[in-house]
Amino acid sequence: MIKKNPNFMKPNGDSAYEDFQKTEAEAITVGSRCEVKLGCRRGEIKYVGRVKGLGAGYWLGILLDEPTGDSDGKIAGK
Repeated sequence: MIKKNPNFMKPNGDSAYEDFQKTEAEAITVGSRCEVKLGCRRGEIKYVGRVKGLGAGYWLGILLDEPTGDSDGKIAGK
């Protein structure tokens, strides 16, 4: 998107488009089960929303069934 529109991201890393991926995010419910294609890992959706500083769009936080993730779910200590 940045190649198409250099103003896509604000300087602080937030999206310049407040509604980017909003429709897709509204279709996802916290507590739903999901499968991550890479590695066929399964888990529960714990968070759906924007994450300041991570970039455009909405993000999902997934608690995996097995402790095989690459983070503890925190961004900048939160």
